[in-house]
Amino acid sequence: MIKVFLRITLVVFAFAAFAASHAQQSGQASVYEALFAQVESLGFDRTYYVREREGRPPSAIQSTVPFPSERQVHARANFGRIRVLFVDESFLSGLWDSGCQKGWAKFHERYPQAGDLTQVSRVLLNESGDQASVYVEQGSGCQSSCGATYQLALQADVWAVVGRTGSWCS
Repeated sequence: MIKVFLRITLVVFAFAAFAASHAQQSGQASVYEALFAQVESLGFDRTYYVREREGRPPSAIQSTVPFPSERQVHARANFGRIRVLFVDESFLSGLWDSGCQKGWAKFHERYPQAGDLTQVSRVLLNESGDQASVYVEQGSGCQSSCGATYQLALQADVWAVVGRTGSWCS
């Protein structure tokens, strides 16, 4: 009797953990999909070459959003219908040490279809789960990068971009 109870309890906990993880991923996907659909420089019409690890604003950019200092590896499921190809951090490590021009030349040599390299933060939700912040940075060459933090709000069960802060371009 105790073994059956323990097995049922373990199955319930395993299912609850899976359901929570799935809900978090589908929640992130809906925010990312809304962001990419509503921001003019993004969209669904191409494949994004995304850094494998989460992005965050540069330290020089003041942000009221508390982006975490640790950068976790993105999960493919977090992006929903957005086509992404993850760029391995080990390839990017030190890529620009020999100079900006050479670094971007190596990047485009390895990824000839890539228009740019995109960094995306994790989705940060407020406590009630109806507001979100996401940092997005895109670069395609020397002096050709931009980044911004986007604010989204859940309106009638649909995420909408309601603001943009911390914008910068080089």
